[in-house]
Amino acid sequence: MSIHCALSIIKELIINMKNNINFFNLPSNIYIKDITKNINEFLPKKLPKKICAKISLGIHFASIRQIQTLNAKFRNKNTPTDVLSFPIYKSIISIKKNTDAEINLGDIFICTEVAKAQAKIHNQTILSEINFLALHGVKHLIGIHHKE
Repeated sequence: MSIHCALSIIKELIINMKNNINFFNLPSNIYIKDITKNINEFLPKKLPKKICAKISLGIHFASIRQIQTLNAKFRNKNTPTDVLSFPIYKSIISIKKNTDAEINLGDIFICTEVAKAQAKIHNQTILSEINFLALHGVKHLIGIHHKE
């Protein structure tokens, strides 16, 4: 097995042990430190700390083809999109009622190619856009939607 192949496998799953954020298909130019920091700062504002300590979630980086397939299958929109969230819970209230040892919020899929294009439009870095999209996805996982 080559070093490149081994590194690719390792990048498939990087875990932030603070609240178990799992990253999948992480591009080499994306750093998880800022993403996890933003999520770790946001969640305690919306959920009790005892709940935050038990949270896990997945952040997947997808190609345009992959995100379009997901968008078509789950939203009946056959176009690429920037971020999709697949929550386990319907609301913050149902998350707060959970007494499990670990609380899996669900999964977020981010399309880096769409994020790159949006970053250019918004005159931001790709990292800023990815951070924004990750936090946007987390909001959907805990039941906060666009009108709230």
